[in-house]
Amino acid sequence: MTSRTLARGPALVSTTGRSLRQRLIRLSVLSGIVLLAGTVMLAGAYRTADRMDTQAVRAVTAVADARLALVEANAAAIAALGAPTSRLTGPGQEYLGKITLASQSLEQVAEVNAAGAQGSQTLQLLGSMIGTYSGLIEKANASYAGDNALLGTSQTWNASDFLHAGMLVELDQLDRQQRAALAGADTSFWTSSWTLLFWLIPALALLALLVDTQLFLNRRFRRRLNPALALATLLVLAGVTAAPVLAGAVNHRLSQGVKELNQVREDRASQSRQQDATGQQALYELLKDACPDQAASCGATVTGVRPAAAVSPPAGESSSASGPADRLHSAAATGRALMIALATGTVLVLLLIPAGIRQRSSEYDYQA
Repeated sequence: MTSRTLARGPALVSTTGRSLRQRLIRLSVLSGIVLLAGTVMLAGAYRTADRMDTQAVRAVTAVADARLALVEANAAAIAALGAPTSRLTGPGQEYLGKITLASQSLEQVAEVNAAGAQGSQTLQLLGSMIGTYSGLIEKANASYAGDNALLGTSQTWNASDFLHAGMLVELDQLDRQQRAALAGADTSFWTSSWTLLFWLIPALALLALLVDTQLFLNRRFRRRLNPALALATLLVLAGVTAAPVLAGAVNHRLSQGVKELNQVREDRASQSRQQDATGQQALYELLKDACPDQAASCGATVTGVRPAAAVSPPAGESSSASGPADRLHSAAATGRALMIALATGTVLVLLLIPAGIRQRSSEYDYQA
């Protein structure tokens, strides 16, 4: 009986030692995969959220601000040039301020342009068109100053027509380009719920292997708990439990930020339509006075600029861009914190696993 037991001893030792080494390798490899997958997943999500935070809000709202400023500049110029004091005031300070604001807004779009080469081309075109529009207004101003009101009115109409048929059309194109880039980021792989599976599957496999290793050590060494492996298991369990919740919170903040950003854009558009209706009404009055015999001298020009009813702004205060900006910034910050926490926890797991297994190996002189 004793000889059989002694004969089986080395085999048992060899089998246990080999099992410990294999488990150490598998646990280490899985931990490395979890660390790599988590880093790649969260880095991609963070970059996407950060790009939306630093580009989306500024680009989309700056385009809307540029459109509103141009429409307000046009309305201000029409009102000033049609006034009896136009010789002294010209297109007016309000016009100059709004044109400057429109140019500054487009410069902001250029700084954070998310639409690539297409967006840059549209911005260059709009920059040149603002110069052309300003030149048309200056010509109208010179005509009014030279007591040629009819020519001044015609040139004012040309400027307004250029604004509506050219500049605002290009601004709409720029808006579509920037919002397409935003939508692409919001629906990218890195901001979808499926991305979490990229990390969750190896993390669950690691958790299962850690639990199985605890049971294996309990059977072989009659110890209820391995502290190092127990702590590693708790860390992985905490990550598996918390990661979906935090990732969902990040995605929710991104989605809400995009929704609020669209609301800000709609509010700006409503203000723009109201201001444009005011300007077109003033232009209609100018043309009507300059062309008393519309059929003979102006044709369909007067009726062509007759504005629709002014669009009332939405009830309550206009939405601010700070709301979506705060949400997108919060999402980016949460993603960054989650990435740091996941990396730190996984590194701790990588250190705890060999410590826990070698603790048992050393007790029986196993070199794992």
